[in-house]
Order: sequence, then structure tokens, then C-alpha cells
Amino acid sequence: MNKLKRWSDCAEHFNIKTFHTVDADDPFFDGDEIKRSLRLLNDGEYDMVYPTESSSAGGASVGYSLTAEIVKRVSNSIPNDTDTEMMWYYMEKIPNLRSILLPDQHQLPFKVRLTLDYQEDYWLLESVRRIIGNFASRQEVNNLFFNNPDFYKINWFRNEAWKAGQLSKKI
Repeated sequence: MNKLKRWSDCAEHFNIKTFHTVDADDPFFDGDEIKRSLRLLNDGEYDMVYPTESSSAGGASVGYSLTAEIVKRVSNSIPNDTDTEMMWYYMEKIPNLRSILLPDQHQLPFKVRLTLDYQEDYWLLESVRRIIGNFASRQEVNNLFFNNPDFYKINWFRNEAWKAGQLSKKI
């Protein structure tokens, strides 16, 4: 329920200073984008790096890079039983939060929803896996959509319901 508390406790236990979140429902994340996000976090002396705009819009390529210190501050500021699934909502309430949006490196010319929330998401993700394999790079995933421009239609219509659900979870 309170993922911020879990993250904070884990970072403290393993003496981790910075980390990157990868959601289990985003199987085709991009390792290079994660490294770029962590570099920006550390080099820019930020507390938090938001995912790229395209990732947040359904592309699911990269999560959040965070300092353990800011996560602990947020976790300590809310009750332990708080549902923090929409963690950014709580992060943004911290005064003087030093944050930045990870810039999109490439403007992708297609719509894509590569996260798993609905049955249609599963159909698309499983189709991608069957076509290009379990260990495909993110570039191979992107190429599949470049070469099959209507492929996204399997689940794209679910984005509006997903966005509405995310907003309804804010307090």
C-alpha cells in the first residue's frame, strides 16, 4: 500500500543513496533511458527525475529516479498506512523539491501503450513478446511499431480510462 515507506526502508537497509523505479507492469522498459535518468539525477543534484513525457503517456520506457533522502522525507511526512501508489502526488508536496522532467531524446512518431492494466494491454504485450522475443531491446520494440503503424490500436483506447483512474487516486 505505502510504496514510499517500502522504498525508504529498503534504501536505508541496503544503504542506497539513489535509485530508479521500474514498475512490474512495464516489461519493455529502456535500460539506456534509466541510466540517462540516473545520470541527470546525480549530475544535476536533483531530488527526483520524472519519466519522459512519452513514457508517462503510455510508452512505459522509464520510471522515476529518486534520492533516498527525499523519499524518506516524504515517507516520514505521511501516515504509514497511506496508499501512495500515485507517489508523485506526495513528492510534489515537499517544499523545495528539486525535480526535472527527463527530456525525450527521440520524438516517436507513433502512439503506443506498453503497460499492463487491462486485458487489451496483455494482448498487445504478449503479441510484442511473441513477435520479437523475451529479450528484445527497446529499439526493437520501437521498430516493431514503426513498421506496423496500426499495431497500437489493440489497446490505445484504454489510455483515457487509465488516466482517469490515476487522477481519481489523488487525494
